[in-house]
This record gives sequence, structure tokens and C-alpha cells, in this order.
Amino acid sequence: MNLDTHFYRTAHGFQLALHCSVPSGKPVLCFTHGNGLAAKMYEPMLKHLSNDYDFVLLDAQGHGDSEHGGDFVGWNQSAELAAAAYQTMMQRYPDVAFIGVGHSFGGVITALVQANYQLFQRILLLDPVIFTPVMVSLMRVLTWSGLYQHNKLAKRARQRKHQFDNYQQAWDYFYQRGLFRHWHDEGLHAYLRHGLRQYGELLQLKCAPQREAEIFASFPTQLWPQLRQLRRRVDLLIGTDTYPFVLHSARRLQRINQQVHTHRLQGGHCFMQEQPLHVALLIRRLLAGS
Repeated sequence: MNLDTHFYRTAHGFQLALHCSVPSGKPVLCFTHGNGLAAKMYEPMLKHLSNDYDFVLLDAQGHGDSEHGGDFVGWNQSAELAAAAYQTMMQRYPDVAFIGVGHSFGGVITALVQANYQLFQRILLLDPVIFTPVMVSLMRVLTWSGLYQHNKLAKRARQRKHQFDNYQQAWDYFYQRGLFRHWHDEGLHAYLRHGLRQYGELLQLKCAPQREAEIFASFPTQLWPQLRQLRRRVDLLIGTDTYPFVLHSARRLQRINQQVHTHRLQGGHCFMQEQPLHVALLIRRLLAGS
């Protein structure tokens, strides 16, 4: 994929990276990634859509080629910054449709952008981590008590090895392990190619473990009231082996908002990295049917 990188300077002083294709008059997919990942890591899936769509791929704060920017600004503020960054890039693509696509954390950010700014003709959310109302209430209590920052996902992120002697050592560390179990080899190569940077004589993850942990230890506010504000078509693509709450939230959202349509796919939370071609073909079919 031939993408140019542009930078949007936020009011917080740090820059967000956006990877953009050369405008060709095609509809534009505005893509936001999952926590600990980066937008260009989804190249194994996105490349199969490049004949039909242009791309604006956003790296969130502290991910990919975006700057770390001090403390995490939060989910809601991240959505505001994403909306502003996307709007600056939309000027490059006149008179075309914009479609929001997001995975996991990026799926929630995409939903919040759409609910508050209505930037997209429609959105596709790939296994979005939409917390149930009960989970949000519990998170609020645990955050007030100071306990939520110690949840299992945050602790695991802080403990993750983030420096490697060479590419092969990084490959051996991640291959078929944890989140990366069942990933297509091409997906893991994309993760390492776009997720590592040179740090002296070592290779280091671009996304610091602390940033990943900060996101796992936080949550969006007013989530469900905002999800009710989605007024255009929403397609939820949910893995058969994902976290149970993701499917529960998807079913609830479909009940309360008739714009929402749910589709089940074989695979886990990162099903698009397990079977990138299959997922790309499904996305193409869904968008062609609009």
C-alpha cells in the first residue's frame, strides 16, 4: 500500500500521525486501530480493499507514528482529537463518501466520533470493546477506589517485553502467543514491521507498555447515551471466540438502535489478523450492499 504520512498537532501539544492514500475519487475508509496496535498493522486486510477505496489511517496517541504526548488524554478526548484529525484530512478528498472503520478500542473511538460529529456515511466496527452498563458502573467504582488500574489486562500490558535484540527475537516472543495466537503470519509480520522502532542497538515497541496499560485502566464516559445517537447504518463484526461482553454489548446495542446490524465471524478478538482476506471480502460485500 502506497501511503503518505501527515501529522496533526493537537491542542495538547503532541502530534497524531495519519497515513493517507493519494486521492483518486474513490470512497475513503477512515480507520482507527486497537489498543497497543497501529493503523498500518492492518495492511494484510486493508490491501485487499485498495482497489475500491482510498484510506486515511489514524494512529492514536502513543501508538504507531503518533507522539506519546504525556499522560493518556482519555477515550472521549481521543475521539475528539480523532474527529479533528480526520476533518483536516477530509479536505484532501472532495466529493466522496467517508466510511468509519475501527477495531477494538478504535471501534469505540469510531462510534464516539460518529455519535458526536456525524462525519461518516456509515461505520463498521470490528469487535469493538463496548463495555456493558454493568461493567461501566463497576469500572467507575473501582476507579474511584484506585483498584481498576490494577486490572488483569493493564497488569499484563505493563509486564510485556518491549525491547528486543533483533527481529527474529521479537518474532519468537510474539508468535502464536496470547493475543497473537491464530494470527496469520502476514499479520504478525505487519505487527512487527509497523510496531517496532530502532532504539540504539535494540528494537523497541513504538507503543510503550505504560500507554497500553493506561488505556486498559480507563473507559469512556457517557458511552451508552452516545451510542443511542448513532443515526446512520452501523455494522458490527463480532468474532465467535471474542470476549463475551463484546457480543453481549453488540446484542444490546442492536436492540436499542435499529441502525445497528450484527455479523458473526469465525475467530477471536483479532479475527481480521487471523483471516485478513476473508474479512476484507466481507467488508467489501457489506459496503457494496449499501
